Amino acid sequence: AEVCEVSNELEDICIKAKNTVQGEIVGVDLMESNDKGLVVHEINNTTEFRNVVKVTGNDIPTQMLDYLKNSSR
Repeated sequence: AEVCEVSNELEDICIKAKNTVQGEIVGVDLMESNDKGLVVHEINNTTEFRNVVKVTGNDIPTQMLDYLKNSSR
């Protein structure tokens, strides 16, 4: 795993994908296509974040809990 900079395009695609399935915290898998650019491969209702934590040092589980706690107010 390696760090991937989140461009505006990447963020927009992921937000549209999660809104399509009316999800809050989802895993959006993307593929790069030579002729179409970034393409959504699948949207998962559970997300794997172990490698993201290792690579970035971000405490994803705590961020998810904080998000859910703050969004329920």
